Amino acid sequence: MMRAACLEEDGRITCRLVPAPRPRSGELLVRTELAAVCGSDLHAVQGGIGAASPPYHPGYPGHEGVGTVVAGEASGLAPGRSVLTVPEAPTASGFAEYQALPAGSVVPLPVGIPPARLVLAQHLGTVLAALDRFWSPDGVDHAAVVGAGSAGLLFVQELRRRDVRTIVVSDPDPARRERARALGAEAAIGADAGALGESVLSVTDGRGADLVVEAAGHDAARAEAVAALADHGTLGLFGLPERTGSAPFPFETLFRRRASAHATYGAQSEPGLRSFRAAVDLIERGTVNVDGWLTHTYPIERIGDAIEHAASRRDDALKIGITFEGP
Repeated sequence: MMRAACLEEDGRITCRLVPAPRPRSGELLVRTELAAVCGSDLHAVQGGIGAASPPYHPGYPGHEGVGTVVAGEASGLAPGRSVLTVPEAPTASGFAEYQALPAGSVVPLPVGIPPARLVLAQHLGTVLAALDRFWSPDGVDHAAVVGAGSAGLLFVQELRRRDVRTIVVSDPDPARRERARALGAEAAIGADAGALGESVLSVTDGRGADLVVEAAGHDAARAEAVAALADHGTLGLFGLPERTGSAPFPFETLFRRRASAHATYGAQSEPGLRSFRAAVDLIERGTVNVDGWLTHTYPIERIGDAIEHAASRRDDALKIGITFEGP
């Protein structure tokens, strides 16, 4: 038996004792050491917008985690090896004490790096894969990021690493705006309607942003992102939909600016998990700074409290961790 989060159709999520999975041929059994709550988990739990349909399997929707291989064997992944778990979203079970995963859904981890840093490699991997999709062959001089949660802050660092000249960030949380400035954003502003577009025009001499990344997952955020685009700019849609079905979108503005829009989803299916391996390397070398980002941790028995805390953002919460110590 194992402890695992169990999500109900009505949005309640609790910890229960359930049978541990048995790995099939080609799979590894991984004991989860640390998981992290992603913004997409909040969409799945509180909004019912996830990759799986009810009844949900144990551990869903957790998909950011580090752990230790305890059974099964693949090249370089013998029992005892620490790994980053990178499950595909519909089958993710990261909020469980044990996960049965295809050998191709884990990345070996270096020794000596705290799990609280390495667990961010899953999120960073999705950001790297997204930027590869959003990136213009002509390069990017000016960029904006809507949302300064962990994803938005990772975008800021990677944009800076790619020598983007100007980066503007918007977020309603002052503490997150301060983090964005510390990581290299020229301006970090509140989320008032129209504020992002005005700020971007101000710092780009009226040109607008070549690339705007929406990393908040709200309709209003997508509208702000479009308003900040330059002519022939690119809108990068990283945040999840706010609801199922249709959603309001300022298509006329996008159309008049002759801009393009790209959505990104399912980086976990990338051949060889290239972006996630690069993310581990960037964190190991300290090129991407995630120190102190895991601001709060909860035992798996308090998974409901962890989800609520992540959604509330209180106490300067940035990233919430889930631990599996104990019996």
